[in-house]
Amino acid sequence: MDTSIDTTTPNGILVFNILASVAQFEKDIDAQRIRKGVKYAQEHGTKSGKPIGSERTPITDYQMQTTFNANNNNFSATARALTNNTGVKVRAGFVSSRIKRMAAKEALQNSGVKIAVSDA
Repeated sequence: MDTSIDTTTPNGILVFNILASVAQFEKDIDAQRIRKGVKYAQEHGTKSGKPIGSERTPITDYQMQTTFNANNNNFSATARALTNNTGVKVRAGFVSSRIKRMAAKEALQNSGVKIAVSDA
């Protein structure tokens, strides 16, 4: 840091100490604000006071597969249909990964490998 403060003179030392004190003061004020903000968020959930997150609306494998088949195996169309049916924004990438996971699970089951099956 090049501030061109001559710290060999009493005036330079005074200016340097004042600037250092102001910097420390700002750091302490920031830390205090952060602590207050975290405390407020823990008490109220969010800035608006609404709870954090939203209720989960589960989409079953059966619902995903039937909607996917009804939409000619189109990920985007399936996402739109699920969004309309459930009221929850569903993206094509979610449909794609879910269908691939279901296919992998089915392939494992057909191979005779024993796995724990969940409908999540």
